[in-house]
Amino acid sequence: LISAVLALVSALAYLPLAHRLGYYYDDWYLVYSGFTQGTHKFFEIFAIDRPARAWLVSAAYSLFRTSPLLYSLSAWALRLAASLSLLWTLRIVFPAQKQLTLFAVVLFTIYPGFLDMPNAIDYQSHIAAFACAMLSIALTVKLFHTSGTVKRIILAALSLLLTLAYLYLMEYYIGIEGFRLLVLYLARKERPFSHLLRTAVRTYLPAGLAAGWFLVWRMFLFDNQRAATDISGMFSSIAGSPLRLIWLVVHSVQDFLNTTLLAWGVPLYQIGFRLRLRDTLSGAGVALLALGVLAGGLYLLSRRSSDYADDETPAPEPEWGRTALLIGVLSVLISLLPVELGDRHVVFPTFGRFTITGTPGAALFLAGILFYLQRFKARLLLVMLLAGTAVFTHYANAANFVLEWESVRSFWWQASWRAPQIEPGTLLLADYPNSGIFEDYFIW
Repeated sequence: LISAVLALVSALAYLPLAHRLGYYYDDWYLVYSGFTQGTHKFFEIFAIDRPARAWLVSAAYSLFRTSPLLYSLSAWALRLAASLSLLWTLRIVFPAQKQLTLFAVVLFTIYPGFLDMPNAIDYQSHIAAFACAMLSIALTVKLFHTSGTVKRIILAALSLLLTLAYLYLMEYYIGIEGFRLLVLYLARKERPFSHLLRTAVRTYLPAGLAAGWFLVWRMFLFDNQRAATDISGMFSSIAGSPLRLIWLVVHSVQDFLNTTLLAWGVPLYQIGFRLRLRDTLSGAGVALLALGVLAGGLYLLSRRSSDYADDETPAPEPEWGRTALLIGVLSVLISLLPVELGDRHVVFPTFGRFTITGTPGAALFLAGILFYLQRFKARLLLVMLLAGTAVFTHYANAANFVLEWESVRSFWWQASWRAPQIEPGTLLLADYPNSGIFEDYFIW
């Protein structure tokens, strides 16, 4: 039932306008390369900084070809897989907090700070890497609670492979390892520290080996040709300018606030408040439908188990809220560290993608806030408010992507019949309405 609720709510957030989406930004050269030169071209494209992306992009192109809708459906499925992995993780670590962990996973699933879902062709690698990371963490936590040798070997091997997969796809996602270590600590915090340390080290070993090997390969063996993803250059720039270390701290605080709190309001203000009336009403309708699905799911769950019911009794774990807040804060800050080292920052809506590795911590941070709202109705009201604004934000974001795609298609359709005899070698200068042109290769 929980999986069905998450699937329906996320589908309402990400898919209502998927059939009207098209090509954007880096999508153009990827689709053009695959269409004209075959999938082997992708290995040349990604060789300079993320060569493993070529394997995923090749597989995706072989399956989906030039269909934006299929890429959007795949991105939604991967996003849902990440959510189910987080649910699995939190249920193992916090078995007594079913209501709050469910609320956290719902908000994680429709988190409104990551606004690149409509750009599903290029961001397939980002979303797939995130799904691999979340599943790898869930397997690590499960390994913590598994005693059979064969099962432990299988879990360890899968966790190691998934860790390598997500790091080779997106190197700056390595900050999510902070969340893995913190939930490992929570998994057995009632045990003596010496036993905890031994068990945690042994359990983290597969993922730790994978992350360690990746760092060695990336820093010393791989010839990176892109400054924005050069790990060695990041540390050398800090050593050469101590003032940059101070700015790193300042930006970390700013980006922490953006990831945890402002993501629920700033994109809504920037994107949602500029919609046409028709899109505003449609988005509001979709948001209300999502809230209806969520409310119905909670009602059915409360009928099945008292863990989800309207319970006004004091919480059995008085320290849980503080723990959730602390783990949330630390994991978000750690997840942002590679972003800050790369001199990148969370800026909505263009650079909201840098929030994605912080979303597990942000979800736990919000769950900690919900914990201190002792009345169930207060918790439910806040969750509904955040969920409604998130779904509306995603609809508004997709509506803007649709408008941009329609403008580009109309532009070139007009050009094709109004100027049908353009001679070879003619220079064309394009200026799209309703969208900017950030780099030359956006024009096709």
